Amino acid sequence: MKTRDGTGLRADAPGTDPAALLDVDRLARLVANGEVCWPDDVSPQTARLLAARVNTLRRDRLVSLIAKTLAKDLLSTKMEK
Repeated sequence: MKTRDGTGLRADAPGTDPAALLDVDRLARLVANGEVCWPDDVSPQTARLLAARVNTLRRDRLVSLIAKTLAKDLLSTKMEK
């Protein structure tokens, strides 16, 4: 099941604390940006949430980069003709 953030994870899933999800989102941004290393002291459930969120952030960044590159290439090709 997909959610608004695309991870397929729901904040209201059993055993999920919304305050902890905020920390996971912040930590995921830091890990995805390479600002911090992967934490060793997280529970398996949190590690799965973190991995999914980092994956989503990196995938979205890659798709955006590819789209921008294609648009730039298409515009420059159009201008040359």
